[in-house]
Amino acid sequence: MKPLLAILALAFTVNAQDFRARLTVTVADPSGKSVPAAKLELRNTSTLEVFPGQTNEAGVYTYLFLPPGAYSLEISAPGFRVAKRENIVLQTYQASGISVTLEVGGVTETVTVTAEGALLETESASRGVVVNAKLVEDLPVVNKNPLMLGQFLPGVFMRPLGVYTHPWTLTSQFMINGGLIGLNEFQVDGAPNNARFGVNVYGYTPPNETVREVSVQANSYDAQYGRTSGGVVNVTTKSGTNNFHADFWTYLQRPGWNANSFQNNAIGAPRTRQRQNQWGLQVSGPLTQLKLLPKKDRFQMFYLFSWDKYHTELPNPLILSYPEPEMRNGDFSRLTNAANQRVTIYDPATGRVDATGNFVRDPFAGNVIPSTRIHPIAKAVAGYMPRPNTQTAGVRYATSNLRLPGNLHYWDFYNWMVRLDMNLGSKHRLFFRPARMLFDETSNYNGVQGPGIEGGTFSRSNHALLADWVGTLGPSIVVNLRANVSRYGEGWNSPPNRAFDLATLGFSPSLIRQISHPTLFGRWEWAGYTALGRAENWNNTNTYSLQGSVSKFAGAHGIRMGFDIRLTHYLDYSTGNPIFFRGNADYTRRVWNLAASETDSGDGFATFLLGTPSTGSATHNVRPWFRSWYLAPWVQDDWKVTRKL
Repeated sequence: MKPLLAILALAFTVNAQDFRARLTVTVADPSGKSVPAAKLELRNTSTLEVFPGQTNEAGVYTYLFLPPGAYSLEISAPGFRVAKRENIVLQTYQASGISVTLEVGGVTETVTVTAEGALLETESASRGVVVNAKLVEDLPVVNKNPLMLGQFLPGVFMRPLGVYTHPWTLTSQFMINGGLIGLNEFQVDGAPNNARFGVNVYGYTPPNETVREVSVQANSYDAQYGRTSGGVVNVTTKSGTNNFHADFWTYLQRPGWNANSFQNNAIGAPRTRQRQNQWGLQVSGPLTQLKLLPKKDRFQMFYLFSWDKYHTELPNPLILSYPEPEMRNGDFSRLTNAANQRVTIYDPATGRVDATGNFVRDPFAGNVIPSTRIHPIAKAVAGYMPRPNTQTAGVRYATSNLRLPGNLHYWDFYNWMVRLDMNLGSKHRLFFRPARMLFDETSNYNGVQGPGIEGGTFSRSNHALLADWVGTLGPSIVVNLRANVSRYGEGWNSPPNRAFDLATLGFSPSLIRQISHPTLFGRWEWAGYTALGRAENWNNTNTYSLQGSVSKFAGAHGIRMGFDIRLTHYLDYSTGNPIFFRGNADYTRRVWNLAASETDSGDGFATFLLGTPSTGSATHNVRPWFRSWYLAPWVQDDWKVTRKL
């Protein structure tokens, strides 16, 4: 049987969790025999952290959970010259090996290789691709969203939707290795980062300046990777280094700096107002420089803090349609259609069946609804409509009569992240990473300022808290434990429509007591005109995860086992429309059952004004709450049959 068939990988279930690098060092003498008990010293060139090790009887030692970065390696053994390897670069998810042949000589002699070649991934059959630290720093990043870099990797296709490119837009439009959109596993620093319950969409997005690497596991044959029909996308954040660093950035956009659009130039319109402010800062370094901790050789602590703030004003000019002031008092004498024909309002109270079998009605005298026939609630609601400010030729009367070219939408976004890395001697390493992201979009779609507004604030909020511990419990036993809490919430809030007294519209107290949300303005619609009011809704997803693994290396075998436990809570709630009415033109047309041909009769607002809306409802929504458990144990034996296999 070929040696390849001897490789055993036993998986009970699969789930991606180990985002850091793995390096296997094999040490031999000039004759090719293994060198046991060789002392190893792996040093991170950025933080100067030292990772000691010692080869086993097979001359092999495997470093686990190494933070991505550049390293140097020193190997020493009695009777041999000291060997050094410089510029060993490890990336996210990388499982590589390096073979070192010691030369016979004194321990005071040193052989140094200053330019190490690219490391081959000989320790894993899984394949992935990485956008490394230099590319993250040098490449232009769309909307400063580091996840956009993933679309340039082989095997990855991102559906080209511009609305999904900002950091707050739940970027998830990835197809990896032919997998389905929405079914990839997203992680930050190896911890689950899926925002919504029931679908895998990206949750918290670290500030672009904090990102070290973006990696995609396109296909994985390792037992610890999975829970996806496509791939695993991981963003690895930076840690503080041995030197203090500070960065500040700003991106500005002003109306006077913008070119006018082709459409505006064609009609001689001025430039629209668009303004953007974005700024941020980042500081990092060792805490000993801040004199917060004593400087000890065996205790190191590094920090990184990043803050990003974004504000923009987006032009959203409105052309709206509202009943003219006289129409709100029942006078429809000026109402005409687009062909300049008079539109007659018929009295629904005069309905009867004529000789041809049609249900017909009589018109109001002078096309004016008497004040005694106007329903007081309808008249009160109409008082919240804004007044028109223009007339548009060639359209139905009271159409496109309110123009608000200066209407703006506002986007406000902030994002902060803190990372603390601690090395408690050579056997224990910890890091903590709290983070917070909030996006608010304030908008207005109907020109109302106050109760009746169709708009408000749409919010997306992310919290993330991660704690990770790596412990070396013996020469060949390494334990990793990771706990993560993430919270995602989104929803529409319309503060001007809250704390509204429906009694002021004329509703009776007995009816108000039966409404699910008696302090909301409600929703009011009229066919052919702009509506008033808006419902509210929100949902929250809380994910609690605990992941752990134990790795034991014995000879040519590397046995790893672990677990992944996730508890997800999901709450979804919408107020619906606690009170909703809609009027259409059918009830005030001449003929009920020939509405399609009656373009010169009937009006939706007139129907509503008479107190005969075509639709009415009161929503009583439930508040569904879901709980979901995910339990995934796994075990794997990596058998290194030979030094090359």
